[in-house]
Amino acid sequence: MEIAAAVIILLTGIAFGNGQYPVSFLEPNCGVSISSYGNGNAVPMIVNGRPADMFANPWMALVYSGRSMCGGSLITNRFVLSAAHCVTDDHTDIYLGEFNRSTLTDCSTTSMPNAIQIAVDAYIKHPLYVEATQNDIALFRLATKVEFTDYVKPICLLTNYNLLNYVTTLTATGWGDTEQGVPSDVLKTTTLTQVDRSYCSRMFGTQVDWSHICAWDYTSSTCRGDSGGPLSAKITIGGVSRVVQFGIVSYGHRTCRMMGVYTNVLHHMNFIINAVRFADFQELALFSPRGDKPIHKKRNIPVANFIQPLAVCSYSWGMKNTEIFVLAVLLASSSVAVLGSVSGSFLEHPCGTVPIRKFKIHGGHDAPIASAPWMAMVMGEKGFHCGATLITNRFVLTAAHCIANGELKVRLGALDQEAEAQEFAVDAMFVHSDYDFNQHDLALLRLAKQVHYSENISPICLLLDPLFENIDEHIIKFRTYGWGQTESSPSSRMLQKTSLFNLRRSECAKQYSHQQINRNHICAERANANTCNGDSGGPLTAIVTYDHVQTVFQFGVTSFGHEDCSKATVFTNVMAHLDWIVNTVRRAGNM
Repeated sequence: MEIAAAVIILLTGIAFGNGQYPVSFLEPNCGVSISSYGNGNAVPMIVNGRPADMFANPWMALVYSGRSMCGGSLITNRFVLSAAHCVTDDHTDIYLGEFNRSTLTDCSTTSMPNAIQIAVDAYIKHPLYVEATQNDIALFRLATKVEFTDYVKPICLLTNYNLLNYVTTLTATGWGDTEQGVPSDVLKTTTLTQVDRSYCSRMFGTQVDWSHICAWDYTSSTCRGDSGGPLSAKITIGGVSRVVQFGIVSYGHRTCRMMGVYTNVLHHMNFIINAVRFADFQELALFSPRGDKPIHKKRNIPVANFIQPLAVCSYSWGMKNTEIFVLAVLLASSSVAVLGSVSGSFLEHPCGTVPIRKFKIHGGHDAPIASAPWMAMVMGEKGFHCGATLITNRFVLTAAHCIANGELKVRLGALDQEAEAQEFAVDAMFVHSDYDFNQHDLALLRLAKQVHYSENISPICLLLDPLFENIDEHIIKFRTYGWGQTESSPSSRMLQKTSLFNLRRSECAKQYSHQQINRNHICAERANANTCNGDSGGPLTAIVTYDHVQTVFQFGVTSFGHEDCSKATVFTNVMAHLDWIVNTVRRAGNM
């Protein structure tokens, strides 16, 4: 009864006329089927269900990878949308126009053409995917383009309107486990109702937020094998009834009889659009001759089979007895081809790999040795002064309010304040020109000599790709480091680490009503752990999968917080200040 009270009762249907609501789709010719069910109502169900209309879901894709099976949805003539946890390193095939997996030809009163089998030549998994609970979304790129027919066509994705709150019921479709506990031979559907996300969060013990959809029905649910399939609704736009995808089957209860959690497609539209737009590269060649000699041989260079946002694939050849140098680089997340090394997306590469106001780590834990080799101690005349991060072999990033009169030094390679460390003199300091108390609280320290990287000393990653300028808004959980005051002592001898959760700027602004909280900031908090005195200048980080490698990126610099250390902490947004950082490093590095 409690759950039933939480059901969102909204409109029973949606109709938009031409002009009044200029709705935009990723693929214009989408979401229309030749279903014999003219009203388009879903036929229950997947668990405790009966077959769907054979012609009602021409966008459904069956994803076979090794021994695993998932669902998916055709969204363009080259891409299938699915769940990130459906991605494996095994050979993957997509079946389109499929209804009954056990027969070659599908028949009801009329027959369907045989299903189309197409190999996957690349996949694009969300870079912030976390164990099926966060950002569980991926795209499969087909080896060949699909020709649309009555039996194979794309589902609609809205690119400019969030209509989810106007939908009463949603339809899930898949070949997943039935009430007998075995995968269904025939495609099945079920009708589900949206439920407040807090119910799913409590049931699964996970963070279910606006990047998810929580839905259920008393008698049916999605189950194993339905993963990656679409959660959709029928909407009438301009007099045409179309099926629009709102979610992707992500995870649910092991009994398959309770609420399910779905990835919110509308929340991830930027990721989808950028992936479709920029990952459709087949081959790329760049030639750069030196001197007057002509290029004697040209060749196209195929790119890697697996493409992920943030990944950079590079190939180079040196040709004997000539002055010709050939290099091709594809940025899978960018339309720009960069002539150079794989450092095109990073300020420094390799990076981020692991073998005045003072702020502390409150509720933190000792960081293991070599777990943060980019951490730096800024030392003043009286000892430890601020935290900082090594970003190149010559520059350290910290907060502007950490810059004090007198000589500063930087210590690297030690997590223990009393342990031996490499100490570097600072020969130049650069404070952001617009620094004003809590705005643009950023500074760079140039070391007097270059740092030699080792297991205990290496730079953190700064992501330079402009396509991911707002990526911090999609990160749920951050990690911060510092030697600051703890709840039991004025300062910590050992480097402390703690996890913080992203807090919306609008909520953060309520805590700091006398400060201007804007795009230049990131706010993060946790009930029993926040940064406090001693952590100023230290990093706010997150782990992102880059080129199949877990990589640590810096997104913030600790700026300010409440004196009692119990409220949200405000960090300077590194992504919003990349131009200043890059220009300063390049200009000052050549002085």
